[in-house]
Amino acid sequence: MSVKLQFKHLDIGHRYVESLSRIEDWARFMDRVIKDTKFKDLTNERIDRSIELIRNGLGLNEVQKTLSLGKKEAAIIFELAHSRINLKEKFKGWEKLWMDQYLSRYSTPEIVCRYRAERIHGFNIVEAGTGAGMQGIFLSLTNESTVSVEVQADRYRMARLNSREYRTGKIKFLKGDIYDLSKDFEIDEHTLIFSDPARPPNELRRTMDSLIPSPLSLVKVFGDRTHNFVFDLPPQMEWNQISIDGEKEYLSIDGNLNRLTLYCGSLKEAESSAVILPQNIRISGTPKETTFPDAARLDEFILIPDISIVYAKLLWILEEKYEIRPAWKDNRRRFYTSHGKIENFPGEQYEIVSASRIGDLPGNLREAGAGKVIIRFSLPESQYYAVKKELESNLIGKENLYIFRKDDVYFVGRKIS
Repeated sequence: MSVKLQFKHLDIGHRYVESLSRIEDWARFMDRVIKDTKFKDLTNERIDRSIELIRNGLGLNEVQKTLSLGKKEAAIIFELAHSRINLKEKFKGWEKLWMDQYLSRYSTPEIVCRYRAERIHGFNIVEAGTGAGMQGIFLSLTNESTVSVEVQADRYRMARLNSREYRTGKIKFLKGDIYDLSKDFEIDEHTLIFSDPARPPNELRRTMDSLIPSPLSLVKVFGDRTHNFVFDLPPQMEWNQISIDGEKEYLSIDGNLNRLTLYCGSLKEAESSAVILPQNIRISGTPKETTFPDAARLDEFILIPDISIVYAKLLWILEEKYEIRPAWKDNRRRFYTSHGKIENFPGEQYEIVSASRIGDLPGNLREAGAGKVIIRFSLPESQYYAVKKELESNLIGKENLYIFRKDDVYFVGRKIS
């Protein structure tokens, strides 16, 4: 597969040429950063200054003028600065990482990299599409060796730079096409092929064929030499689109769905699993579709299982383990009810303070000592802050209380730590 084929999902014509030209500009810039320590230090200083200017509300033109930069160099530094701002919540060493905007948005957070490195250990890793190199860097710490292959010249250089900033094990970066370069390294039953493929932008329905590189192609080409594959898939991908046998692991961070990882071969431990970080809770088993009848009445508590458990289709395990009843559901969440607090419940718990129609809700909030409210029912995004502002307009308390809606009844809840 040639470089040209690698970009087949980009628009053809002048947009393709512009994209390739941009990659070459970035590659030349990164190459200079790698080879010239003084230029690297100067670039870091300029990025730091750009971050300050961006946070003060200045745009690209103002940054270019303030730093006295050429147009192309200013654009690269401006994007690197924006990327580091995006990375602050994802990596401890965010202020020294090298990524473009796409990579800063889609790169695997450090907490996930470390979790995966604990689960994936003792192999010879081949990474198909290293991107910024972060997952490969962490995998190199727990495996015998790591070869990370990247077709794009700019990202290949970014990965090399990032490996200098983070401690690594035995790792080698190769620039080129994974299929062409596979003859340069051994693949056998001790090899694990890891891939976090690129997602085509604005795709309404995610499929394995459209991912770059396609997991189906990787298994077809290398599956006769190893059965050990790990694929990072779009979390919203429908199960009927996942035609490769493996464990579907849904992972959340702070209650937000973050990753769907497919573990194949010797890494498969169950049909489906849910991992909750940073608590390091893991639930696994056979997925089952669960019925979810609305409850006629609620008990004293509302419980919301972690979103990873919902996607992994493992709610039945909670229903068997805990004394909880289905209450209602919306497009994303499942709500349960119980008579008491559940110890070590994998999700959120709320003690019901009041239940009323909409007309009595403001009074109930004041009586409960609310100062701020968090709305936990579906609203159009354009209405959310207006409704929140109206509900908080006459509150003088100090508590943060949560509002749930079931049919036309509004429940005020106090979150249980």
